Amino acid sequence: MSDKNPSQSINISGSTLSGSQFGLAGRDLTQSRQVIQGLTAQDLSREKVLDLLTDIEKLIKTTGFAQIHQEKALRYLDAAKEEANSENTDKKFTADSLKKVAGVLKDTNETIETGQKIWDKVQPIFKQLLPWLGVSTNFFS
Repeated sequence: MSDKNPSQSINISGSTLSGSQFGLAGRDLTQSRQVIQGLTAQDLSREKVLDLLTDIEKLIKTTGFAQIHQEKALRYLDAAKEEANSENTDKKFTADSLKKVAGVLKDTNETIETGQKIWDKVQPIFKQLLPWLGVSTNFFS
């Protein structure tokens, strides 16, 4: 019988875990935990959220795609901005409105042929909003 202990590893990425602990039970168990934190909901103030939403608005207005789609995306975005700016923000409503914005932009992204792929430009901004909205990383996918 070998004295060498088998090695096991669990790697979780691309997810949000909060208040969770996990482990493996077994013989000669050694457990280590490494936590790498990104932005959290507490890191984003209402002003920062509104700035990010304004950045999305600017991108929508400056990217040349059909006005009907632009207006539709801006209506959903206005609803999200108004709710984000309210005293008791309903983050679910805000998230749902932004999901509609994302849907319009993704549909538009598939139809425009220019290098102005709007979804590629706004996706990083949406990712910054995920912790504040309290939604998963694939919410806008």
